[in-house]
Amino acid sequence: MKNVLAWVKRRWAVVVCAVIVLVALPVGWVFSSGWNKSIRQDQEKLAKGYLDRLNSVKVSYSLPSISPDAPAIEHRAEPNAVLTRVFKEERERVAGEAKRIVEEAQRFNHQDRAPLIPNLFPKPATPEDDVTLRLEFVKALVGETGRPSAYQQLLARVGAGTPPDAAVVAADLADEKARADEAIKGANQSRQLTPEEAADIQKKLTDRRLGTYQRRASEISFYASMAELPKRIPQAAPPQLPSLEQCFQWQTDYWMVEQILSTIAKVNQSRTGSGQGVERSVVKRLLQLSFEPLVTVAPTQEEPPPGFPSDPSLGGGDPAAGVGPGNDGSAALLEPNFLNSITGRIGIASNGMFDTQEVNIVAVVSSERLPELINTFSTSNFVTLTDVRLFAVDPWAELETGHFYGSEHVVLAQLTFEVVWLRSWTAPLMPPRIKQQLGIPLPEGEVVPEGGDPSSSDPSGVGAPRPPRDR
Repeated sequence: MKNVLAWVKRRWAVVVCAVIVLVALPVGWVFSSGWNKSIRQDQEKLAKGYLDRLNSVKVSYSLPSISPDAPAIEHRAEPNAVLTRVFKEERERVAGEAKRIVEEAQRFNHQDRAPLIPNLFPKPATPEDDVTLRLEFVKALVGETGRPSAYQQLLARVGAGTPPDAAVVAADLADEKARADEAIKGANQSRQLTPEEAADIQKKLTDRRLGTYQRRASEISFYASMAELPKRIPQAAPPQLPSLEQCFQWQTDYWMVEQILSTIAKVNQSRTGSGQGVERSVVKRLLQLSFEPLVTVAPTQEEPPPGFPSDPSLGGGDPAAGVGPGNDGSAALLEPNFLNSITGRIGIASNGMFDTQEVNIVAVVSSERLPELINTFSTSNFVTLTDVRLFAVDPWAELETGHFYGSEHVVLAQLTFEVVWLRSWTAPLMPPRIKQQLGIPLPEGEVVPEGGDPSSSDPSGVGAPRPPRDR
């Protein structure tokens, strides 16, 4: 022990250093552990901050859906050149497809319809043109000497016609009977015909009458005339110069009648490519065509210019029918409303993309080929069948009035269709007052003329929006 102490005394510096080393190791480990934890926590906070900043610069890549059945694509990621390029190309492709769809839908719905008189709608260029063009429009609509009305031309174009005039047929049969009596009686005109002779003459008269009806039926595609069209359609010049808004209502009425009659003509010619007479047509006879006007205007009080023809039997539009719905809203996805229509489409102020019109048709049609008629209407434009009712027809009773349908079984069909008109082509043609009433923004710099119909509570001269139909 003494030797150890002596050694320590001689080498105390070595001993002190050794002790310091031995003590420093555990103490250093304890302190270093604390420092490491603190440093790690600081670095973790710093890294988390950098990560949060990185996450905050993420962008959303999306592809819109052009169909309600397909959801939109949404992807969130850091900015990426490849993703940016891919999504940009896809968005351009989808936008191109959507544009082509819209253009095709407008072309399909528009079908190259044009006003009866160019440069009249939405408004004439000058006040002088205004009066002149409205006069020309009325003449085109109702006709004049040597110029059939637009509706008469339309009826002729689709192959519509009326049965032989009853008075003419009766006169012809009376002449035929007189000739037959004279031929049988010979020199003795005072004698009575035998029952056999009377029956023979009656058969000849019946055959002649039937032949007259058949011959007329072979000359037309279906029976129809102005009498079966909506009563508000003018057939003679009105007593006063109609307003521009009234002219537009009559123009839209004509477009609707043209749509329906052209579709009937199309289905009647669907098998052969040309008219083959009533006997082979799907639609044999149109008894009624009715629909609410796209817009309704109050009768004008404007004085007619000198020399303008007058017909006091003609009134204005139907003020109770209302006006077409809508405003120029955004092209957002419309939620269907089945309280108004079984299609879910609504033509009210919340919809600025299209108007809907309910069309009712009563017609004698081939019972076997009725589906052809419905399918043709559905593919001719944006037209949807919403109701159909069928009733029996007595062909012999119809024959008494000159309507010959042939041997095919027929039914009386009451059909209700919903027709859609896109605002993309109708709104640019609307007069300023109608645009204002419907909430459609006017082109920059255009103002609505002051005044209007002084007899109407509506200073615009345009009626109120139609309420939704009850079902």
